[in-house]
Amino acid sequence: MTEEINRESTRSAVLKASTAIASSFQKTPYKYLFEFDIQAALFGLLRQKLPQSFKLQLDKTHEREFSYVYSEYQKYGEDRAKLDIVVLDPETAPTAVRRDGDSIERFLYTLPVWIGIELKFTLTGYPFSITGGVNDLKKLRRHLADSSAQTVHNGLAIIFVHDDNVVLDQGAPVQEIDSLDFLYIVSPGKLRRVPVE
Repeated sequence: MTEEINRESTRSAVLKASTAIASSFQKTPYKYLFEFDIQAALFGLLRQKLPQSFKLQLDKTHEREFSYVYSEYQKYGEDRAKLDIVVLDPETAPTAVRRDGDSIERFLYTLPVWIGIELKFTLTGYPFSITGGVNDLKKLRRHLADSSAQTVHNGLAIIFVHDDNVVLDQGAPVQEIDSLDFLYIVSPGKLRRVPVE
């Protein structure tokens, strides 16, 4: 039997899955050679942890089943930003209604997002900077500030780095990914949480 889904269970699943992927990366960093490897692993784990689905009416004759977890989710709007992974809002997404005149695309990509996740990856030998992760978290926050149906309620940005030596003393050392709205840096020997203004 599948557990009931709610905002707290999705938050918990995202934090646990993110910590599990961070731990896997720390133990075997070269199993991940591209950002997509990490994204695929986290996406797959989240689909396992949150297997629930819901149905929405696309038009008068077509009701379709939806997942709560999506990858490369394109927010509909001026910037049409793609989010690496999203978890739709379990309280409001199942009751979304397509407005007259809205295209199916607009409807699908304006479903409310409970958690948006952005990932970055730096391979050994390439320059490392936290700027990309900071900008990703700020992108998520722009959606946080949006009061329309395109709202992203919570953000999480994670940078994965093969080389411990480039991860200086940014942020504070932590044991797990335990909070949303932070930037985390993961390397084989370090896990750091960085607050972003």
